This record gives sequence, C-alpha cells and structure tokens, in this order.
Amino acid sequence: MTDEPLDTQIDEPVALLFVEQLIAEGDEVELSDDALDMVAIQGGTIDLGEAAADTLALSIDPFPRGPNAAAALAAAGVISEDEFRPANAFSDLKARMAGKS
Repeated sequence: MTDEPLDTQIDEPVALLFVEQLIAEGDEVELSDDALDMVAIQGGTIDLGEAAADTLALSIDPFPRGPNAAAALAAAGVISEDEFRPANAFSDLKARMAGKS
C-alpha cells in the first residue's frame, strides 16, 4: 500500500519428509508441533521445485509494511482497527429521541 519497493529477506529452515504415499483424504492424523511436512514421491521422483515454492510461499509476509505505510494508509482513507466503529442503526437514536421532547 505504500507504493514503495520493500527489501526483505527470508531465512527459513526447511525440513521435509518425502513419503511414498500421503495419508488418504478424509483420514485424520494428529501431528505434533515438531512433525515434518510430508511431500509425496510420485512416479519414483520428487519435485524439489514445488517443495521449495510451497515452503517459500508460506514464509513470505503477506502484508509487508514499509516505514511510510501508516501515512499512505491514512491518505487513502484506510482506518485502523482501533478507529473502526461498526454501523449501528440505533447509534443516533438517543440524540433523536432527546430532540423530540
């Protein structure tokens, strides 16, 4: 949103487990926090490019913010979560009722 290029670095350790067959769809498996991501071996080969791309995609910050992001967002009319007030049909009812005395 800042219209500025942002430099970033990704330093993500990768640990994958290549398996002949992934768990069948619908089967539930409880994985621990230290379980490795599993990648299927298909036709006796593994696709390292796809594994690398998937890992990289999950490592990228989907909402990077530059140093001028707050000003750019404010100029575009974007408000913060703290400033957000949900629309309420009854929000001005008290003021209207006070005016009808």
